[in-house]
Amino acid sequence: MAGFKNAKRASRRLRAIPPGVRKQVRARLRSNAAELVVSQRGFAPVEDGDLRASIRFSDTSNANRIAMTVEAGGARTTRAIGSRTYDSEVNINSGDTRGRKKLAGGKSVTYDYALGQEFGTEDMPANPFFFPPYRAKKKAFKRTRNKAAKDAIGAAVTKP
Repeated sequence: MAGFKNAKRASRRLRAIPPGVRKQVRARLRSNAAELVVSQRGFAPVEDGDLRASIRFSDTSNANRIAMTVEAGGARTTRAIGSRTYDSEVNINSGDTRGRKKLAGGKSVTYDYALGQEFGTEDMPANPFFFPPYRAKKKAFKRTRNKAAKDAIGAAVTKP
């Protein structure tokens, strides 16, 4: 944690949070993330089921924060485009092909169609499935997370 005044102090205070409080908040965040994944899967278009199956969450907590990450796309939804081949794989959504050699039999240009569904393409309008459920549930998730933290702190403080 760096980049703001008193970062060391904030980091020290976060590490001092009792394990029971961390456990309860992490459980609440896991529950919120699972609920969000279910909602996003409900919004996701179903063609072959790969996009829906690619929506997942993972625990990204460390000593300084308690967090869950929800993602969609990845290897299941990444497809090769055309017959353009390069010396190493080129992802369309991460930049261009400058500095890459075009080789016969090389690795292909790839595109994660989860991004195309969410934001649209030249040939297709956006079909958002990821951010609308997140925006709809964001405030409720914050309330339940804060309530879990307050309840856990209250229980930790009142223990004899």
